[in-house]
Amino acid sequence: MGKLLKQQRRGKGSTSYKAPSHRYKAKTAYRPLDEIEKTGTMRGEVMELVDDPGHQTPLMRVQFANKEEIHLPAAEGVAVGDEMFTGASAPIGRCSILPLSRIPEGGYIYNVERSPGDGGKLVHAPGGYAVV
Repeated sequence: MGKLLKQQRRGKGSTSYKAPSHRYKAKTAYRPLDEIEKTGTMRGEVMELVDDPGHQTPLMRVQFANKEEIHLPAAEGVAVGDEMFTGASAPIGRCSILPLSRIPEGGYIYNVERSPGDGGKLVHAPGGYAVV
């Protein structure tokens, strides 16, 4: 009899292949798509960079003007204290969250949502980016 394949060992749920979810620090999510996101702008500030074992890339904790906090994958070059903007009329910047139609040609993007509210399915690998 041969040995079990790696995928067969994973399927049985041995301890060496279970995710240590008790050590995860944060869940990444964008702000909910509301009227502020659709028409206006909301300002946020990067409060800290978090090294989460559940994600391969560092996360940034962002606090908005209304005291709402979210965790997002950190963009390259972002630092604690940087400003970020979110919404349809947000200015273009390093951490800004805005619709793809508002980003000029040649702009770098990452963590793109296929449909609004899915949390970012495209180009979210660590160090990955795309050009519009």
